[in-house]
Amino acid sequence: VEGDDPTGAIMAPYSESDPNMKYMKSMRDDDGSRLDLEEELYCAWPEVAVNDVPADERDDTMAQQSFYMFYSTMVKATKEKAIGVAVSDDGFRWLKRGIAIRPEADGPDNGGCARCAVVKKAKYTEGG
Repeated sequence: VEGDDPTGAIMAPYSESDPNMKYMKSMRDDDGSRLDLEEELYCAWPEVAVNDVPADERDDTMAQQSFYMFYSTMVKATKEKAIGVAVSDDGFRWLKRGIAIRPEADGPDNGGCARCAVVKKAKYTEGG
């Protein structure tokens, strides 16, 4: 499977200077707000989650896209390792939505967020 990027990649790091990514500066989120994408140094180790709620049964409180891709990246400006997210309706054409998880200075991930895993219906509870 090849993506929209000229390299054939499904997901490429966002770079403002890349002429193939100029359209991304004017991208809008589902609510119409302008996306403020940060430049990335790489995109790796993708994990895809499928929204198994049928599209005609989704209400405003639910995720609307059919597929969500979480991937490891590094923010160019800060050199932070973070987890990015992209969405897709068909699993082939992906639209970036920005950074989903970034390290917190006083948290357990202060060295960065690297590889990710998608676990269905998992819940995080503070302290265990």
